[in-house]
Amino acid sequence: MNHYPALRVTAGALCASLLLSACTIIPGSHIAQPASNWFDEIKKPTVKTEIDYINIDAALVSQSKVEKSGPANYVSAPEWAKNQDYEYRIGAGDVLEITIWEHPASFQTSVQTGGRIPSTEVHADGTIYYPYAGTFKVEGFTTNQVRKTLAKKLSRVLESPRLDVNVASYRSQKVFVSGEVLKPGVIPVTSTPLTLLQAVQQAGGFSPTANPREVLVTRGDTSQKLDMLAALRQGDWSVNRQLEHGDVVYIPRNDNLRVSVMGEVRIPKSVLIGWDDISLAQALIEAGGINERNADAKGVFVLRDIEQYDDNGEPGYRSKAFRLNAASATAYVLAEKFKLQPGDVVYVTAAPVARWNRLVSAVLPSLLAAENAQDIQNN
Repeated sequence: MNHYPALRVTAGALCASLLLSACTIIPGSHIAQPASNWFDEIKKPTVKTEIDYINIDAALVSQSKVEKSGPANYVSAPEWAKNQDYEYRIGAGDVLEITIWEHPASFQTSVQTGGRIPSTEVHADGTIYYPYAGTFKVEGFTTNQVRKTLAKKLSRVLESPRLDVNVASYRSQKVFVSGEVLKPGVIPVTSTPLTLLQAVQQAGGFSPTANPREVLVTRGDTSQKLDMLAALRQGDWSVNRQLEHGDVVYIPRNDNLRVSVMGEVRIPKSVLIGWDDISLAQALIEAGGINERNADAKGVFVLRDIEQYDDNGEPGYRSKAFRLNAASATAYVLAEKFKLQPGDVVYVTAAPVARWNRLVSAVLPSLLAAENAQDIQNN
């Protein structure tokens, strides 16, 4: 333990921790200590299985802590999703407000009192009509470009006309927000850049059953999943993309934000992770703790990244298997620091570790089938 100072505990503190917090996790002292190298005990599986075994030890949890506190490594955004200099472009259906300043009385009478036409709507063909300027195209232009165009046209009847152009009502451009938000619907795009987080907020925010880790943003035929939880919890604003007209934002349910706790536990169950991380210790507590009568405390496994592959027509299965020796003195400390991920399967084996690899050969196909069935149900 000397080379892992972060996990050093006194004998008194360790006993108190085991008695108060780990009574349902760590079996009694009557369970024999594991062999010095448990990997030597693994036998050849009955079904082709590739398992990457990783011990849950002080080095692993320390490395995981460093990686989590470091810079996040997210998939880079496509070009359309990157924030750029933003200017609103007028579209059909928008309502413009045009004000003429210091105009002659005759022009004021012809236009309207005060020189203001408050409801100049952009026609379906992208044009507007203005007295003395006629009909001209404004769709696709900024308000500053429309102001310059209109000033040039009015210069034929006014000397150095001074005017202002604003969008009174934004109707032409919209973003659609659906799924697990409190108020799904249409969000207008305005002169202020609309970001992903702002769109979700305007839709009432995430619902209690939302999965902010896999927000789907679609533009045309391009889609990308973004982890909004990273922005909310870690300040990674690279995922808070600028949205444009026609974008569709979908917030999925949190059904797949679960870990399964199986095998020799008191209450096998599926545990919801939600928005917060959950440790291996917490998951075992949720399942009522290890069944000490039947469990092999040396074999608490976390199966991750389970997948099936084909090797010349012969099916095989691969997975990572993180293994905790729950009979060791530091088991609770390690279990509390080891964080689970959505889709993980915690399996407490009743068989000796020597037979685990043969057991997992039968377990993996069933777990993968159950996971696929859950995905189909969610979709």
